[in-house]
Amino acid sequence: MIAALAAAAPALAKAGPLLLKAVPYALDYLSPEATAERKRLNADKLAMERGTLGMGGAQKQEIVTRALQNVRSSQRGVEAAAMRARAAGGATVGGETSRAVRALQEPLEGIAAQASAEGDRLSAMQESSRAEDIRRRMAERRARRNAFVMDMAKTPMGEEEEAPLTGLLSDYAKGG
Repeated sequence: MIAALAAAAPALAKAGPLLLKAVPYALDYLSPEATAERKRLNADKLAMERGTLGMGGAQKQEIVTRALQNVRSSQRGVEAAAMRARAAGGATVGGETSRAVRALQEPLEGIAAQASAEGDRLSAMQESSRAEDIRRRMAERRARRNAFVMDMAKTPMGEEEEAPLTGLLSDYAKGG
């Protein structure tokens, strides 16, 4: 075992500058934060492939429900005023108050359709924004990895040698 280490010592000594550069990168790569970020990025890429970056059905339904609740709350005041006028003996000729209350309730379907369309628009905006963020994070990760590889390839293995991996740089830059 000791003989094997002694035989490997010259090679390790030559590789020293390379190892000195690789250790911080490896430690950063293996850190819990980096591992968690890779998991998040992989999950986000999967969601992007599946097309599930936008709002879910429950979130869209909540937008419609809130819009209808807002309209109904404003209508209740008008309905209450009409009922008070009717109870006080105001203008109720031929069911005028009932027609007014029904007229207030008719636009609810249109409002629900508008709110649904707004929910779809917001979902598409959210999906686009999240997809752009994922693409940006992927590009940053790729740039960090490429910078590391380029730096490692330019590192000389010893004082008397040129960088041995420089011939690979052209292949790496071409993607091959």
